[in-house]
Amino acid sequence: MTFTFAPNDNTVASAMSVVGSACAKAGVPLYVGADSMVKDGGFLSVGIDYANLGKETAVMVDKVLKGTDVKKLPVKVFKTNLKIYVNKSVLNKLKITLPANIKNDKKYIYCKQFNFIQQKRLQTHQKSATFSI
Repeated sequence: MTFTFAPNDNTVASAMSVVGSACAKAGVPLYVGADSMVKDGGFLSVGIDYANLGKETAVMVDKVLKGTDVKKLPVKVFKTNLKIYVNKSVLNKLKITLPANIKNDKKYIYCKQFNFIQQKRLQTHQKSATFSI
């Protein structure tokens, strides 16, 4: 299967409606680097919950403002509790069927306001998350 990947890039993100539409019209799934890019026309992303990222950032900023040396703050890597975001409109246009382990898993919920299916948790290995159709 042919597909396209668009990483987190502001230029691409700002043109997602055009890029996503072109890929869907060509019958090519567009895998993207962020949930917002799925919302704006990408097909699928596996990634972090940006609300949790914001909370963690606030905790780190609070520590710095209270005098902790930035050099002493550990690097935070989000590699567990990842979510799978699927744009349902693109899914239907491309006539792709999600595998049963995703489609039928009770951990997934459909988020109407964003028009994509959101998984609450993705069980991953500590080092990587994999997904295939």
